Amino acid sequence: MIETLTKFQYATVRKLANSGTKVYACPTGLPSDRNENAINLDFNQTLGLVEMGLAVDASDYPKFQGIVQQNKDEGRECVVIVLSRLGQRMFERVRWEKWVN
Repeated sequence: MIETLTKFQYATVRKLANSGTKVYACPTGLPSDRNENAINLDFNQTLGLVEMGLAVDASDYPKFQGIVQQNKDEGRECVVIVLSRLGQRMFERVRWEKWVN
């Protein structure tokens, strides 16, 4: 089965691959949030990156326990992903690639 990336997933992986930061934290929404459904959709799409092998779930890493616990205290779930080697190699810009403005 072939998976396709959504615009959000593509933008997230592309940004992580081409920046110094290779970590992304995505919380779930609360009923009090204005865009709860959109926030939850982003959360689910972030988990989809892990299922596709483009990212690794790093929520249990000691380094990220603070942000996960902070979101848990607010009543949110939070997933922290780290870009995998596959995600890095597939989406990083190379010097011969044209830049589009």
